[in-house]
Amino acid sequence: MGAKKSDNRFTIQFNAENPAHARAAGILNSRGKRGKAQYVASAILHYESCPDAHEAETPQAFDEKAMGEIVNRVLLILADGAANPPAAVPASRQGPAGGMASGNSPEGIGEGGRDAVDGAMKMFRGAP
Repeated sequence: MGAKKSDNRFTIQFNAENPAHARAAGILNSRGKRGKAQYVASAILHYESCPDAHEAETPQAFDEKAMGEIVNRVLLILADGAANPPAAVPASRQGPAGGMASGNSPEGIGEGGRDAVDGAMKMFRGAP
């Protein structure tokens, strides 16, 4: 590719499959014909002046194991009526993938509650 014709002219294409890109494109499209350059310049200068901004450059992937641990803690808190969350879910109450073991559902939750949590986890995973 040859030398750039103009240092002040850019062509950018956002990835419509990336939610952050789609949102950014929507914001830019709402700025009108002459407002985009000023908006982008202000955003870049602000971003570069924020000391913690660069830490957020790579989005974190969904951690299914961590989500399962959080759900288990919440279920235990609800079932046991605990005022303070437990440090860890006891192995005796975990299933094969760290979830609630079948038949070990806390009495306060019941199988219906367990099914609801399983459904929520499937939604997080993107399963049908």
